[in-house]
Amino acid sequence: MGYSGIQRAQEVVFVKTGLGSLDALLEEDHVTEIFSRDPYLIGSLCHRTVVESAPVAVVVVGERGGLNPYLLLRILRALGRSASVRDLVLVKRAFKAEDVPPTISSLEGDVVVIDPYHHGKLCGLIAAAVRERDGKTVLFSPRDRRKACGAYSWHVPSTIIELRSVPHGFEALVLKSPRFPEMVVNLPPALAFEERGLMLWDQTKEKPNKPPAEAIAEAAREGRTSPCGYSKSLGI
Repeated sequence: MGYSGIQRAQEVVFVKTGLGSLDALLEEDHVTEIFSRDPYLIGSLCHRTVVESAPVAVVVVGERGGLNPYLLLRILRALGRSASVRDLVLVKRAFKAEDVPPTISSLEGDVVVIDPYHHGKLCGLIAAAVRERDGKTVLFSPRDRRKACGAYSWHVPSTIIELRSVPHGFEALVLKSPRFPEMVVNLPPALAFEERGLMLWDQTKEKPNKPPAEAIAEAAREGRTSPCGYSKSLGI
């Protein structure tokens, strides 16, 4: 699909992860950042997000890796959809740190950025380019963002979430949010590169009637777990 096709489609499509309880937290964000020290975990959710948000523009930072077309196709099959990778994404790669800000600024509509602070420099310029965009931007960072690239880049996202593996699935730690207190969101145990793990998404997908924002915030304040897996912050 050409760029004009991506643009037209984005009049009705917005970036989403496909996980109801997580998307409920992010739906009003201008900029969201999701990071993890587990590269498999962040890679799985990133690819799932690209598929769920397609057609969408994707910026990949670095010389290699970042987006696996075969994984995109496996996720498509697991979700019972038929499309080609060419129809899913418009990919732009920023090889050097100085390429990142103009590449991000060149795209209209919603954008997924993979590893924006890969080079560890020009972080302020990259964050500024993200902040000045009109469309929704979701950043996926395979590193501990508490220790990388300074305060300004941390302040730009409306919401910042850390993904962590737990014995029976994974959890999202909401470290920053304009609407909710710091809390933990328990998510389905289905993010994996294996085909069987991907197939589990249909079996573990949350109910479409997710709770309203008020119920989420109330559950977090009172320290109780809601039906969709929200629980009080662990104090991290």
